Amino acid sequence: MKIVLLDGYELNKDLNWKSLQELGDCTLYDRTPVNDNAEIIKRIKYADIVITHKTPLDHEVISKTSRLKYIGIMGTGYDVVDIESAHQNKVVVTNIPTYASDAVAQFTFSLLLEVTSQVGLHNQLVHENRWEQAPDFTFWEKPLLELKGKTLGLIGYGHIAQKVAKIG
Repeated sequence: MKIVLLDGYELNKDLNWKSLQELGDCTLYDRTPVNDNAEIIKRIKYADIVITHKTPLDHEVISKTSRLKYIGIMGTGYDVVDIESAHQNKVVVTNIPTYASDAVAQFTFSLLLEVTSQVGLHNQLVHENRWEQAPDFTFWEKPLLELKGKTLGLIGYGHIAQKVAKIG
């Protein structure tokens, strides 16, 4: 079985592809040019399994593979794969619906706190000595909003929204 991993760069060096490599003849690419269908086709033409994260697999790419049976997406969406083309070519496509749910929920609150507390702006102003120059006891450039008593609204209730609701 030929396996190709198109986006295997290990940013934090905490990933280990050993288990994947034990499944068959595995070729790992750190990155694949996303706008170069000819190169993508060259890399996966004879693959049985393709694992991708950001490398798009459109109709042209999928139609040029001869053995492809499975595409695994290392993320939550399906936007990098032409699902209809995969279905027409009897290629199974999966993703990881819970990928980074905790981290994205945490980041949601980072952004919420930035909007309400203006941490970035006030950090910049402190470094510009604006706090020292302020004539009043308190200092803020823009109004600061307290979260107490506010209502958190979520559109949708998937994995990430459920995590956000729990934290909220």
